[in-house]
Amino acid sequence: MNIEEQYKKEFNILTQHGGLVDGWVNVYNHCKTEGIVAIILSRLLNLSKENSEILIKSAILHDWYKKNEIERAKKEGHKEYEESEHDSYNKLIELGYSKRIAEVAHSVGAFSLKEIIDSTDFLKKLMHYIDDICLGDMIVEVDERIDHNESQIKYNELNESGRKVHGGKTFFEVQREVGNKIQTEIESQLHLEPKSLIAIIKQESHKIK
Repeated sequence: MNIEEQYKKEFNILTQHGGLVDGWVNVYNHCKTEGIVAIILSRLLNLSKENSEILIKSAILHDWYKKNEIERAKKEGHKEYEESEHDSYNKLIELGYSKRIAEVAHSVGAFSLKEIIDSTDFLKKLMHYIDDICLGDMIVEVDERIDHNESQIKYNELNESGRKVHGGKTFFEVQREVGNKIQTEIESQLHLEPKSLIAIIKQESHKIK
């Protein structure tokens, strides 16, 4: 299947509303990769058509506002990341998406962790996990993604600010724990060997353009 053809509206939003073109095409490709992973997990987990559509559209749209977010953060500092999250959510609603899709799409990154840790919302947990295993347009282990994040000096202030929220642990420390926990949950549900899920996702990803 061709994901860009099947989800034209979402990919148009990435380019026309999110500005993910030219120097931002890497973010476009990242969103595409997450959409592909969402398709694969939807099939593996036998999600309903409704939940599959929610997860796939959320995955494609999760970083649609990234250009604006980063440009604001460069001017105002890491506190702007959280403000951009609110703006991104509200603008998705304005673009005609349901609150459910907006909520699932924003179940990623540092600011969603507090909710995700004890959440019983499986779609939100899946969305968070998808973001934890997509590094650019590559599908990687959770630890590899978090190792990369921790190495980025630009995220140091944001990462350290998590200690006040998570009892002395940084945002990325908690994100690593949560991501691996969700993967274990998925593997258990699918009766897979531990740490085997990523290889399966990679294999299946070659079938989707």
